[in-house]
Amino acid sequence: LLKLLDEEKPDALCVTFDRKAPTFRHLAYEGYKAQRKGMPDELAAQLPVLKDVLAAMNIPRYELDGWEADDLIGTIAARDTAAGWETVIVTGDKDSLQLVTDSTRVKLVSTRMGQTTTKEMTPETFREAYGFDPVHIVDLKALMRRNTTTMASTQLTPWHRKVAHATPATPILKPATNRMSTPMLDRDETARK
Repeated sequence: LLKLLDEEKPDALCVTFDRKAPTFRHLAYEGYKAQRKGMPDELAAQLPVLKDVLAAMNIPRYELDGWEADDLIGTIAARDTAAGWETVIVTGDKDSLQLVTDSTRVKLVSTRMGQTTTKEMTPETFREAYGFDPVHIVDLKALMRRNTTTMASTQLTPWHRKVAHATPATPILKPATNRMSTPMLDRDETARK
């Protein structure tokens, strides 16, 4: 977090959390995330400490029954865009790639063998990696079976695999000049634990 603050020098910052309560997706589809393993106990034990640290640093956190942290992130990004702000989302969840726009970039964090790496995804780097615009990642995921969420989907055919992994003939490259910023949600629209 301190490294991120030093690198991005954000005008504002917030953190979102999932709640244990079922989301609207659980209520709409009984099998939603039924096969996904719960959070490891070691990580769950750290959450209260993390929330205390965020409070001590005066960093707002948002969590809301019925909604996933991803939903809150998407709402914040949309409100940022409407307000003319630029947003950086820092996450390990590739589902956030659907939020990449000219005013929202995603720093995709992954840890492998003790080494943490970050890949910054802008519309250009996304197109370079996937061969299509970020808005279409939702379509691709709908075609692919997602065992982690156990949502009904269409089986991906070999033809779709080939198209999905194609790279553009002429990638569009331009420098990213975004700065991290996040106007906060209205307090009455969120629930804090």
